[in-house]
Amino acid sequence: MNLRLILFMSLVCWSCWPVPLYAQGLTEEQELYVQSLLDSSEQYKLKDPPRSLSFALQALDWLPETGYEKMQITAYLRAANSEKIASHKAASIMYVNKAGELSASIRDSILMMRAAFMKASIFGFYDDADSALLYFQRTIDLHRPGFDVFFAANAYTNIGGLFRSMGDIPKAESYLRKGYEISRGDDYAWIFTLSRLISFYSALGNPKYIAYLDTFSMSDFASKGSEATIAAHFLHFPQSNQCHTR
Repeated sequence: MNLRLILFMSLVCWSCWPVPLYAQGLTEEQELYVQSLLDSSEQYKLKDPPRSLSFALQALDWLPETGYEKMQITAYLRAANSEKIASHKAASIMYVNKAGELSASIRDSILMMRAAFMKASIFGFYDDADSALLYFQRTIDLHRPGFDVFFAANAYTNIGGLFRSMGDIPKAESYLRKGYEISRGDDYAWIFTLSRLISFYSALGNPKYIAYLDTFSMSDFASKGSEATIAAHFLHFPQSNQCHTR
């Protein structure tokens, strides 16, 4: 067999190999499977962060490089949160940077806002107040009417907590009240901002906390939530800056 024929047959055989998954689109069944991995990652993000990370990384392994950017960003944010909780700062920053860069590349302001909030929460977790302030403020700047108010409301609240730690009480109060006001249409966000505001006034001995505590006591959350869940919203405030994620 001559050399030309050998080379030709080699090329034909090479073309028969399956195209790598990342160069293909996902089938409907594959896309549903990847979504189930992301849902599982979300489910375990607080209960079992290492398991949440595993699901997120599995999703990333499945996803093609293009065409599924929003799912990739979600997976990167899940991974960043898991690594943050595990105190793996470099890994958490790496994943959140990938989420931020990818969301900017597709010009998705909602995902850019979520990436900024996650990055702020990472810096807050490691007591880097200056960087946390920067990215919480970026979260606020990216917020637009119609966006999930949780992120902007808690960005205001966390900035308030940071100013409280710095001893700037007027600024702390201003940001905490702003977070509370813009969250009032969202029960999930509102309960976080309200509990922080109550704790702020209570720690200062300011009687304003009584009116807000009455508001809290009349809420569905207070009447239906477990004692442990309710306590979790008040313990440790205002001494620490806890950054909740959604």
